[in-house]
Amino acid sequence: MHVGNRSRAGVPNPSNIDFARTPFVAIWETTRACDLACRHCRAEAIRDALPGELTTDEGFALLEQMAAMGTPICVLSGGDPAKRGDLCELVRRGNDLGMRMATIPAATERLTRDLVQRLKDAGLSQMALSLDGPTAEVHDTFRGTPGAFDRTLRGARYAAEVGLPFQINTTFSLYNWNQFDAMADWVKMLGVVFWEVFFLVPMGRGREVGQMSARQFEMLFEKLARFARGVDFIVKITEAPHYRRYLMQQRKSAAAGEDGHGPSIHPQGAAAAVPYGKGRLPAHMTRDFGPGGSIGLAPKGVNSGNGHLFVSYCGDICPSGFLPLVCGNVRRDLLAEIYRSHRAFRELRAPELFKGKCGVCEFRNICGGSRARAFAMTGDYLAEEPFCAYEPKEHKMNIEKKTLRDLVTEMPEAAPILERLQIDYCCGGNKTLEEACVAARLDPGKVAAQLEAPPGLEADTAAKSPDWRIQPLSSLIWHILAAHHSYVKRELPRLEELIAKVCSAHAELHPELFKIQRVFGDLKQELEEHLQREERVLFPYVAIIEDFAQTKHAPPAAPFGGIQNPIQMMTLEHEHAGGALRAMRSVSSNYSVPPEGCASYRALYRALEAFEHDLHQHIHLENNILFPRAIALEQEATSASRA
Repeated sequence: MHVGNRSRAGVPNPSNIDFARTPFVAIWETTRACDLACRHCRAEAIRDALPGELTTDEGFALLEQMAAMGTPICVLSGGDPAKRGDLCELVRRGNDLGMRMATIPAATERLTRDLVQRLKDAGLSQMALSLDGPTAEVHDTFRGTPGAFDRTLRGARYAAEVGLPFQINTTFSLYNWNQFDAMADWVKMLGVVFWEVFFLVPMGRGREVGQMSARQFEMLFEKLARFARGVDFIVKITEAPHYRRYLMQQRKSAAAGEDGHGPSIHPQGAAAAVPYGKGRLPAHMTRDFGPGGSIGLAPKGVNSGNGHLFVSYCGDICPSGFLPLVCGNVRRDLLAEIYRSHRAFRELRAPELFKGKCGVCEFRNICGGSRARAFAMTGDYLAEEPFCAYEPKEHKMNIEKKTLRDLVTEMPEAAPILERLQIDYCCGGNKTLEEACVAARLDPGKVAAQLEAPPGLEADTAAKSPDWRIQPLSSLIWHILAAHHSYVKRELPRLEELIAKVCSAHAELHPELFKIQRVFGDLKQELEEHLQREERVLFPYVAIIEDFAQTKHAPPAAPFGGIQNPIQMMTLEHEHAGGALRAMRSVSSNYSVPPEGCASYRALYRALEAFEHDLHQHIHLENNILFPRAIALEQEATSASRA
């Protein structure tokens, strides 16, 4: 933020702000009312205002408290703040108090040129509008309202016409992460001074939106860094503080300048003469103002409760809107006292208290991970960032001591490597890598080195797949049905016929084919019955549990008791299937086709290997992800209903 040389009513220069005492930005959720129905809505907004909204006078008092703390920026958010008749009065009051005022009206019929002009006249510093897709189809689907895309573009035109600095907010999730390039083109065309890129936090309606994986975060970081270096406006990343870690890592490996540091970028977009400098972020991350003196970036990383403060529509004080932990209320508590002294706020500003890898990470002081995402995923705001791909030097667990289950769950690209080494990670998922290697007479250190090698095509492919640890269980079930059940049903009769054909031609010289035929016949019968039980009994009940968990009601009693009972049966049947796969591989000498083997012989063994690989993936998704999550969800739903 640029303040020039003039003093603004007690608001300090941003570079002098002590985050322990003063938030860099304060967000006031002026209302929950909104005519949109956005899929990711943090607030689960509704059309009409809820009882208990702060009045105009209470809003004035709140703004006075913010200004008294030295807060330089106040954002009036919602819901749709345009649904408050006093929005312009609030903007004027905050501006008179010396704060830079911003607001985020929804793209509805209330967003008129007259409103934009009145907001500017009241002293608004910046107006933001949301754009989450490069086409009306994508954006309007995400926002839940036809016409939102066109109204957003119209609002951008109004801002340009009245000369009001304008920014775009974009939320990236699994829904739209692969459309970054098209979104970036739109942002450049709209003449913004600021692009705020949000990484989805699974709260409110956002729990139903697919989450990106840690590797997908890294892929977007790369795109964002390249984009930000080539534009003359501010690019801010919200709820992904590990972007700062990513940039620091890139600084170390960038090739430019006498000292080997990468080039920084001048605010006008040209390469600057000054390199990054040791321990510094690139220039596009340290700009305190945008084009024309518009709002800029904080002098250091802002995180929930650390340079950031949120007040809800009814006055509840929280570390951020994405971390809705109520620490007080402005109707009874002083804002400064809560921000400066409440235990939660103080802990959020103490990186040494962070848990897991965040607590020992060498980048914790410039990153710290999203405290909001940690809270949303675990209920603990001090837990580690769930979607960070970086392993700190002090935290990196010896990969040999990890279980195969955890390895493949955390690193999907490990699966094909373990497949090639004939290490069973699905039914044998409880073994550590070391134990599995010893049993297979492999060197654990060499196998670990393969798994820790720089990721290649397999990693890129895995990064484009959903992280099933965090997707809705219903989505995981549909994936299993579409990708694996359908494959098994299609391949079982085809393989049975192919085995019979090869046996009739070659079993006289290769009697092991008869054993493969017997083993496969038994496996076929077991799998056909197994799939029916999953589709008719287990999967429907998991869907019921998920529905009831969202409503905090106990799921109806099932005829088979708790869900652990059918899961135990399915797990045992998976072990039988795994044994059959191992038997066929063993008797065929790892599917080695004899020299005289015909094309059908080769086709059979290739098909059996492909079937084995698919079944391993299938069983892994159920044993290691679906089943544990379903058991935990049933317990959660039952406990919530008793509370």
